[in-house]
Amino acid sequence: MNYKHEIVGVVTQVGSKVQKFKIGDKAGVGCKIESCGSCDHCQNDLENYCPQSIDTYTIFDHGGEKIYGGYSDILVVNEHFAVHIPENLPLERVAPLLCAGITVFSPMKFYGLDKAGMHVGVVGLRRIRACCC
Repeated sequence: MNYKHEIVGVVTQVGSKVQKFKIGDKAGVGCKIESCGSCDHCQNDLENYCPQSIDTYTIFDHGGEKIYGGYSDILVVNEHFAVHIPENLPLERVAPLLCAGITVFSPMKFYGLDKAGMHVGVVGLRRIRACCC
């Protein structure tokens, strides 16, 4: 199941330096697929501010190649920007977590609210089916 920037699927190939994934693994990709890896933002795990980052919803990458994001048949992604999806989770249920889920989790983690025993309320989060093409 593919959405423009909430991409889930099965790994069909891995590069020689890939350590996180093997062929057949379920994987998910949010809105980022690449960054420079060397600027201050990247060095501090803030790739979303990297001026060289490439998003799944960017029209063209830096080489001029057209990017189709989740509408692609195949997507090449830096392993840093991919996450493992447990085998027992259905892909169509996981995809929305790569946008709505991380939108809620990321600030919780940033502010230290991801610790066991903490209580937090999230208001206004719901999944909406919409076409944005």
